[in-house]
Amino acid sequence: MLDKKENIGPGLIVLISLIMAFIAQIRFNGMYITIPMMIILSIYLYKTNKTKKLYMLLPALTILFILLIASLNIVYDVNEHQKDALGTKITHMLADYDLNLDITPTDKEKIHKLANETKIKENYELTFSDPIYRAYNKTEFKVNKEDYIGLAIKYSIKNPIHCLEYLFGSSVMVWDIVRGDDWSSQPYYTDIEYARGVFFSNHSKNVPVKGFEQQKAKHKGEPIFESLNSSVNFVIKNKVLDTLFDSPALYMYLSFILIGAIILIDKSKDMLLVYLPNLFNIVVIFLSVPTQDNRYLYPNLLIFYMILLILIKIICDKKLTERI
Repeated sequence: MLDKKENIGPGLIVLISLIMAFIAQIRFNGMYITIPMMIILSIYLYKTNKTKKLYMLLPALTILFILLIASLNIVYDVNEHQKDALGTKITHMLADYDLNLDITPTDKEKIHKLANETKIKENYELTFSDPIYRAYNKTEFKVNKEDYIGLAIKYSIKNPIHCLEYLFGSSVMVWDIVRGDDWSSQPYYTDIEYARGVFFSNHSKNVPVKGFEQQKAKHKGEPIFESLNSSVNFVIKNKVLDTLFDSPALYMYLSFILIGAIILIDKSKDMLLVYLPNLFNIVVIFLSVPTQDNRYLYPNLLIFYMILLILIKIICDKKLTERI
């Protein structure tokens, strides 16, 4: 993928396109990560590639958008998820503002059309938005979406300190190293009782529940299953082990330290580009739906291990060069 002069070849460009197309399909926020990265990557390659073969990005962009457009079923699901996520976020934010800020009677009336006052009081949790998702009027949001987005922006600008308090308070998983006792989710879903509760709370009004009351894990009772299950639950309940294995924020901070070390050793700032896609993901999660679920920031762990391997390779190469 690199030629003898270390110029980037078409193989690498195609690979990056495929990866980014896949990322864009995984979740609704994938596009917000992919498009800026393609633009930044284009500029970076133009500045650093000695042969200035910028035209090699054209097949990359073509492949990217063909994959995005061709995957109609996946794109449809992503679009539907995006609508739900936007509606949930705006309603959750307005519910917080309704409970904590001085809202005009007219705006209060508008907010309570989206989610009535009783439902807001019963369902609002700062770090968990699923109850609000089930409570708000999705048809009302679809019809008057711009008005509700405008309300959220209006009171965010009028109350910037509270807006920041809301964002940091509802997205503690992004920056808090140790899992709080009030976090609403968990990193692994091994507890069948928890899964049963989630199933009934999300689906009992929409699907028949008869026959599901006694559901259980397929391998429950088998020695290997019980051993693995108890081990995982032990890790979750142990603050030190849970932080070591499951803390996205810990690995975000460690990645920053390793990137700094690589820049000092290698005298190259290219590593900043490596972390940029994940940084976009972190920002999008910070600004999106509040839920303290590790899966949204799991890339933090993967990126950390990748950067660690790069650092080890740089150190080994440096030692090999010194010996020669």
